[in-house]
Amino acid sequence: MRLAGHAWAGLWYAAVLLLAGSVTAFVWNWRSFGPAGRPDRTLKFIRAAYTWLLISLTMLALLPVYQFAVLPWLAPTSLSATIGFSHVYYGAIRHAITVGFVSLMIMGVAARVVPTLNGVDAARLSRLWVPFLLLNAGCALRVTTQALTDFTPHAFAVTGLSGVLEVTGLALWAVHLWSIMAGCPHLRSAAGETEPAQPYRPGSVILATHRVGEVLDAQPALLDMLIGLGFRPLANPLLRRTVARRVTLRQACEQLGLDELEVLATLNRAVGHLVQQRYALPLLSTT
Repeated sequence: MRLAGHAWAGLWYAAVLLLAGSVTAFVWNWRSFGPAGRPDRTLKFIRAAYTWLLISLTMLALLPVYQFAVLPWLAPTSLSATIGFSHVYYGAIRHAITVGFVSLMIMGVAARVVPTLNGVDAARLSRLWVPFLLLNAGCALRVTTQALTDFTPHAFAVTGLSGVLEVTGLALWAVHLWSIMAGCPHLRSAAGETEPAQPYRPGSVILATHRVGEVLDAQPALLDMLIGLGFRPLANPLLRRTVARRVTLRQACEQLGLDELEVLATLNRAVGHLVQQRYALPLLSTT
């Protein structure tokens, strides 16, 4: 972009603005920062991840201002000002994306999925505030001090601490997930808190304790209806083969904030209609 003409730089910057605008529109449309229907320990990870993504895109959009206004004004003799590109500032942007956005999103999603797949009541689990705070503190320290190395070499001494904070936070989060997958007794749902899942028999009444995957195996025509009712993750074939086979309709309704009685009534009406169709076809063919 520096050697082949400013048109390439202009094209790149237009793409940056388009990306930043698109991400902002998506986050706004998804209402990620809106009021939550119920307490959710993973929501803070998702919101922080999107916040870091917006911060990184804002820094990327401000790169020309930083390079051609801030550096010549505050650090005209720095290497970044001399070569016309700040590697440390761009590295800070990348860190905000990889650790701030990607890592926090992975932590939040895993903290939701792993207990579900292992039959653990998430309400009985740690809120994961320590890993959350450590990772955000480390990421904030790295992003700010890495950019400050353009202005003072003393910032390098502080930057290294960011990695210690981040790795410690990730380690605590990983141990927590391992404890769940290892089946630690104190993490299991207390007896009587939740009803055990019951096998679903084709043609029978659908209950809240039936697993979503078993209902779909017996009644695949219900897939579109379930998605329409709010079971949007079922649109993903991978989730239908994994999560849906471990989660009951009651658990899914709780996770998605759906009315359990309304969902069951709608599904049972549909099953009754499907059963009538199944037994009406032979009658029509004989007549």
